[in-house]
Amino acid sequence: MFAMYTSFWRRKMVRTQIYLTERQLDELAAIARQRSTRQSEVIPEAVDRFIE
Repeated sequence: MFAMYTSFWRRKMVRTQIYLTERQLDELAAIARQRSTRQSEVIPEAVDRFIE
């Protein structure tokens, strides 16, 4: 997990806002808890998977 954490924060990030449904937010929180990480780390990973 440490390698994922450091590689995540080494990328240049631009702050943005998104709107999520309550269901999406709940699922995002559950995924982050399951991985013992932050929601802010899960979101860019999900976006990367979507655009690949």
